[in-house]
Amino acid sequence: MSDQKTCTKCGELKPIEEFQTRIVSGKRYPRTRCSKCENQLRILRRDPIARIRQSRNKNLSIKNQRANGINRSRWLLKDSRQSDKRHGRENDLDLKFVQTMLSRPCLYCGAGAPLAKMTLDRRDNSKGHLKSNVNSSCVRCNWARGRKPLEVWMRIVRKLGKDKLRLHVYTKSRSWRWRHREK
Repeated sequence: MSDQKTCTKCGELKPIEEFQTRIVSGKRYPRTRCSKCENQLRILRRDPIARIRQSRNKNLSIKNQRANGINRSRWLLKDSRQSDKRHGRENDLDLKFVQTMLSRPCLYCGAGAPLAKMTLDRRDNSKGHLKSNVNSSCVRCNWARGRKPLEVWMRIVRKLGKDKLRLHVYTKSRSWRWRHREK
């Protein structure tokens, strides 16, 4: 019985003979993709239109995942890391922590995950996305808070109360959207 290997492209378990080999320092190594997938890749490299089509399909898939909230915690983690890297800030978040934070209700208005789109809000905006500097927040409260210091925002939250805050933030975000649509 011959050895078998899993193709990294198609994911099928195939005999080792169906993999092309490459020679490194006089020793033969099987490639990670089977011959069939390797040939498809070779054709793709030669055809620029096929490459464009493939990248367009991949970009549409990613865009649909983001729009439908699939893997939301993964996208938030990726975006927070990119933002912190761009601005020279630290980031110590991990996927499990982000998932835990997104499952909690909004710290400010109390809206939960199924009704509100949850995100992460930094307590101190001058610091990066650190576990000690992040709150769970709905998108509306996060947008309404903006760059206000946490103490000022918490005074507003206490003054309005959670029920009124939900209504206030909702009308504020709606009016902002409608104002910008008219232009």
